[in-house]
Amino acid sequence: MLKRIKYSDLVDTKTNKIFEGNKLEVNCIYESSLSKRNMSGDILSKLMKVKNQGGFRYIGTITEKFDVKYVVLFITGSDKCWKDSIDTKTSILQYSGDNKIPGKDFHKTLLHGNEILRDSLFLADSKNIADRIKVPPFFVFAKEERMNVRFIGLAVPGVDGIEMNKCLNEIWESNIDGNKFQNYESKFTILNLEHENQSIDLKWLNDILIGESLNSIYVPNIWKNWIEKGNSNDICKNEKVSLDKSVHNEMISVLVDYFYGFDELFKQFAILVTILFDPNIGSYSGTNESSEGLMIVSGKYEVFKSFKTPVIIDFIMNIQKCTKKYQIEQNSINYEIVRLILQIRENDFGILFTLNYQNEVIDNLLFNEKQQIIIIQASDIVNMFNRIGIENSNSLVNWLKINCPK
Repeated sequence: MLKRIKYSDLVDTKTNKIFEGNKLEVNCIYESSLSKRNMSGDILSKLMKVKNQGGFRYIGTITEKFDVKYVVLFITGSDKCWKDSIDTKTSILQYSGDNKIPGKDFHKTLLHGNEILRDSLFLADSKNIADRIKVPPFFVFAKEERMNVRFIGLAVPGVDGIEMNKCLNEIWESNIDGNKFQNYESKFTILNLEHENQSIDLKWLNDILIGESLNSIYVPNIWKNWIEKGNSNDICKNEKVSLDKSVHNEMISVLVDYFYGFDELFKQFAILVTILFDPNIGSYSGTNESSEGLMIVSGKYEVFKSFKTPVIIDFIMNIQKCTKKYQIEQNSINYEIVRLILQIRENDFGILFTLNYQNEVIDNLLFNEKQQIIIIQASDIVNMFNRIGIENSNSLVNWLKINCPK
C-alpha cells in the first residue's frame, strides 16, 4: 500500500504554508483538503509553489529569455488529446506538449509548455555545463482520487542511448472532432533517487529559486551528476515494483464490476484503451451487434501518423461484452478467433477485446496459425494502466469516473 500524507500534516492552516521538514517521497500520495471548497484545498500548488491548473506548472520566465527555475509535469490521463505514459521498467516518461488547437502555432500556447520542452531539450543536448545548468528540474506528479496527487519522481530531458533530437518529435494529432493539430511528443528519464532514500528535501526548491540549484546542500546527487556529466548512464531504473497478483486481480474485478451491464459504455472504453495502447489508431466507425454477445466496430490505422498524409490501414475490432465469468472454455476461445479470422478477410488485421479470459493459450494459438489478430485481454489492460501510473483500484476507479462516466 502506498504511503499517504494528510493535508493537515503538510499545511499550516494559519499561514497556508508547508510545514518545515516535509519531503517529496517517490510514490507517496499527498492529500488535498476535503474541508476547503474549490481549488483552495489543492495540495500541489502549496507543495510546489506553482499554479493550481495545467499540465505544465512552472516557476520562472520564458517570454524574454528562458529562465525557468523548475517545472511540475502533471499527469491526469483525462485528456484524450494528450497521451502521457510512463514505462515503469525503463523509467522513461513520454509527455505530450500542451497544444490541441488546429491551425495554431503550436509553440504559442497559454502555459508555454511546448516552449519549455523545446528549449529544455535543446539545452540538455549541449556539452557545455553552462547550458545544461539552465535546464530546470522536472518534478513529475500524477493525479489520484479527488485532488490528491502522487509524486512520481524527478526527471531530466532525454533518454540514454537515444539521440536528443529523437526525444522531441513534432507530431500531428486529431481532436475529438477529427481535426488535425500539431504538437510535441517528448521523452524524459525519471532519475533513480536510491541514494537519496527515494526522496527530495523541499528546501531544495528555495535554493533553486535563488539560483543555487547545483550548490545547494539539498540537491539530489543524481541530478547534479546529470548536469555535470551530461548523460544518464545508470541514473534511471527508479525503484519500482510491479503490481502484485492480488492488486492485479483486484483491478480486473473493478473493471468487470464497473462495466457489467453497460455494453455501450464498455465499447467506448475499449476504443479509448486501444488508442492508449497504440496512438496510431486514427478513428473508429460503424457498430453492429451480433447475437453471440459481440460488439463489432471497424477502424482506421494510420502508419506514419505524424505526417500530414499517413498511410491508412483498415481493421476490425470485436468487443466481447463484459460478463462476470473470467475464464472461457477453450472451444469458445477457438470459436471467437475463427469468427474474427473470417471477418478480417476484407481488412488488414483484427482485434479481439475482452475482459473475460487471461492466459497464454490464445497467444500460442495465434502464433501457430500466423494470423494478423491482436488479443487485448484483462491482464494486458491492467498492465497498460500500470505503465501510465494507475497502479491500484482507487486510482483506476478515479480514472474510469473521469474518462467513462456513467
